Amino acid sequence: MFTLIRREIADNLFYVVGAGIVVVFTIWLWTYGVFWAQEPEMTGVVAGFVIPALLLGYFGLGASQMYGDRAHKISTLLCTLAVTRNRIFAARVVAGGLTVLATILPLAVTGLILLQSSPLFAPYRGRIVGEMAATAVLAGFACYCMGLLSGWTASRVWLLAGGTVLLTLALSIVVVKGVGIEAVVVLLLLITASLVVVWYRFVSTPL
Repeated sequence: MFTLIRREIADNLFYVVGAGIVVVFTIWLWTYGVFWAQEPEMTGVVAGFVIPALLLGYFGLGASQMYGDRAHKISTLLCTLAVTRNRIFAARVVAGGLTVLATILPLAVTGLILLQSSPLFAPYRGRIVGEMAATAVLAGFACYCMGLLSGWTASRVWLLAGGTVLLTLALSIVVVKGVGIEAVVVLLLLITASLVVVWYRFVSTPL
């Protein structure tokens, strides 16, 4: 399983490294804005650009994994090596989940530190920090799942059109529900449904 996970990450290194670079740059801008420039409002401005970019990147990762498999028959080749499609799918999802966690959690920790260190952020301390982090992680993973779902196709038209619709659906949940328990529940339902659908389509496709 570890070998499969490592392969998934290596095959999609562009998205993984790209997300990491965005996160590092964001943390630097947040820290600079609060401690050196004394402009804490910069964190909100930066987040307004970074969060959508990361969500789009997670979607791209999922779509790349599935579309690349469908186009190059990667899972078909691996199945000839006594690797089941269930294990391939599980490794794929684990790799995507680790990417989301490894990029969102550093932002959440940095945000928590900044909230605790600046009196200007006092109204936002407490439970809302955990709710924001949970919503961000689930929103990122939901976008990744939407990418998996739209990527399992041989048609670039569906990849673009269907992907746009599914990504908009995931983002609209965050916009409408905001952060909190309602958004968390809806995102969990969306993630579960999309994973079940894409898993079934993946394992039932003839070799």
